Amino acid sequence: MIYITKIDAANSKQYLAKLANLIETTIVLPVAAKNAYKNQWSLNKINSLLNDWLFLAAYDEENNMKGVLLGTPHEGGVGTIIWVLIEPNNQKKGIGGLLFKKACDLYKLSGAHKVKLTVPDKNTVNFYKKQGMHLEGTHQNHWYGADFWSMGLNI
Repeated sequence: MIYITKIDAANSKQYLAKLANLIETTIVLPVAAKNAYKNQWSLNKINSLLNDWLFLAAYDEENNMKGVLLGTPHEGGVGTIIWVLIEPNNQKKGIGGLLFKKACDLYKLSGAHKVKLTVPDKNTVNFYKKQGMHLEGTHQNHWYGADFWSMGLNI
């Protein structure tokens, strides 16, 4: 059984550690990119953004964090999901889909009409297509020289 919850100050330290670990171990980007993405987050930064940004975590029945989602506040009705990261041994178990659905629900409740994101590999494009997203474009030689695929979903 997996449950999804918004992060608060009580579990933000655990969230930060899991986010850094999952950036390091699950994303397919150059080392410089991984380091930059990990180092842009601190406990103070997360705690200062808790009321505006989406910080979601997936927990199992033993209260172990299995995955995280990070999203910006919606702008002009469009919410941007930055990361949906799941522990490698827990991938393909529906956890990413649960996090994504919860984020879409929360964005819609906050007045958003669309969710967007970019992904750095084609396999992840297929995952988001299964969630109902549409490929909107590609960004070749983009951040850190990697190719990215832009996806969107009207909610």
